[in-house]
Amino acid sequence: MRTPIRRLLATAGATLLLTTGVATAAQADEDDWTITRYAVVAEVAADGGAQVTIDLDFDFGPDDDAHGPYLSLVERQEIEGDPDRYRVTEVGDIAVTSSTGAPTDLLVEREDGGVVVRVGDEDVEIGGVQSYTVSYRLDSLATPAEGADATDSIVWNAVGLGWEVPMENVSVTIVAPGEATSLECVAGGVRSTTPCARSAATGDPGGGATVTQDRLEPGQGLTVAALYPTGTFPDAAVAYAPRRTFGNTFGVTPATGAVGGAALVGGVGALLLVRHRRRDDDAVTAVGAGTGVVSSDLPEGFATEPPADVPPGEFGTLIDERAQTHDVVAVLLDLAVRGVLHIEVVPEEDDEDPEPGPTTDEPEPVDPEDLDFELIRVQGPHDLRDYERALVDGIFGERRDTVRVSTRSTEIAKAIAAAQIGLDDAVTTHGWFAGSPRRVRNRWLLGGLGLIVAGLVAAVVLALTIGWGLVGLAVAALGVVTMGFSSVMPSRTARGSELTREAHAFERYLRDVTSDEPAWPQGRERLVPSVFEAYLPYAVALQLEERWTQAFAGALDRGELTQPDWYLTPASPLYLGLWSSGGFSSSIGQVTAGFAATTTVAASTGGGSGYTPSVGGGAGGGGGGGW
Repeated sequence: MRTPIRRLLATAGATLLLTTGVATAAQADEDDWTITRYAVVAEVAADGGAQVTIDLDFDFGPDDDAHGPYLSLVERQEIEGDPDRYRVTEVGDIAVTSSTGAPTDLLVEREDGGVVVRVGDEDVEIGGVQSYTVSYRLDSLATPAEGADATDSIVWNAVGLGWEVPMENVSVTIVAPGEATSLECVAGGVRSTTPCARSAATGDPGGGATVTQDRLEPGQGLTVAALYPTGTFPDAAVAYAPRRTFGNTFGVTPATGAVGGAALVGGVGALLLVRHRRRDDDAVTAVGAGTGVVSSDLPEGFATEPPADVPPGEFGTLIDERAQTHDVVAVLLDLAVRGVLHIEVVPEEDDEDPEPGPTTDEPEPVDPEDLDFELIRVQGPHDLRDYERALVDGIFGERRDTVRVSTRSTEIAKAIAAAQIGLDDAVTTHGWFAGSPRRVRNRWLLGGLGLIVAGLVAAVVLALTIGWGLVGLAVAALGVVTMGFSSVMPSRTARGSELTREAHAFERYLRDVTSDEPAWPQGRERLVPSVFEAYLPYAVALQLEERWTQAFAGALDRGELTQPDWYLTPASPLYLGLWSSGGFSSSIGQVTAGFAATTTVAASTGGGSGYTPSVGGGAGGGGGGGW
């Protein structure tokens, strides 16, 4: 039964869930709040729409300082591979009652492709366990069969990833006109493939298919996938809305390219001239002059140390003129090396330690890809740069000292974005760039967009007046070229150019010393244990963490490198392999992948193959909490 469902969820891996932000403020003691029962019933009609009823018991704690719950429901989702349309699951007919007499005033707001529903009275405070029944109409939930081998289906993020309070006793029941032929449920953090606790179909048309989960932590969700015989939803149709993007609004056609050729030649020439004049100043300082490296056998263009006073995150930003996610991970590892935080390897949520094989004396090592990570804040005075403080505060907040990466994806994504802006500001404040690389790129992007708009308007006006509409099209095409040039418009100062040469010299050394056939074999003699931790963040900034770790494979496997205090692994012998050449490089790669995953959202319905079931891989979704 699992094979067709996996094929269906492979199809579900082709759209992107549009996360809805909620602007309501939570109470100071929200960490004590719990939803002790969350029962969802979706009655799906022949047209594919559903009447959804949620019965929930919300424990607001002993203090009467809450007002009620809020929910966010996704209505519009991007479709991967289809830049011209959104998938739409419209929400309507929202109603709320409370069997415990709690206020049920409704405030419904639509924004950013979703609906935010706030329940309660801001003038009435409540506490204890309050029961609510929320009902609403959800259109276009079912997907009709498309193709000879296809089948009708429902893939639904019944519990979205945006919930800010834990849930207990979660159940989801889907009632359809026909019997489900296949049913699967996954629960956990974003992209989790952990099966739900229980799932079963009654076997009777209209009897329903039910899945249950004992507990969901904040940031975790639950996705249900069910197959039905073709024709179960005869009137169903997937709803779409047009999606406006640069590609489908201002795309360059052969006509605009041909018509604007002459103008483009002149415009591109002007852009090249501007770029040449803005380009990095030529500095005469020799490579390695600021690194403190003095060695007669050092090849030209190599440096065995990074530029002085250039930390890893700024190093990566300096080289490619933009702060990216791996630069922020380099900052994170640098903070760990400096004792600001620890990184602890933990099993995935709800996973048990794997058992040793029955016929082997040695336990089978844990696969790093099956692990999660916790970040632990180390108390004490720390001298942090502005972007480092923004990263730490964004990850941990005011009261948390331990954070599991997979369950704080929204907060971590915001922290990464803040750190990226901070890195950009830092390299500008240091005087390494003539202007903020981020702002310079944005100005040229906006300038190009302005040329496009002006050119299109001019094309219409000139065509209707003097017949010179082609001139306007050429201007619009020049705007496209201007936007393309935006990525190379940031310019370094003389000091920035000098440091960049030194940074590239260190980069060449790292790439060479970690290659299979180094041009400078003597460089490997400098790979002593003391530089392993010190240069690991720089290797991450260059995306060389795996090669850097492999360069120390012998020392790691011989035990010459002591496991650092900031890298914590479980005491179980099943995890011993994580401090070895392969295990450590894989786990550091998983840290990077985990952080990168927080900046992209989970997949949903569409087409494709080769994926595995994952939380977030369905229509709908959202989140909620209390206020």
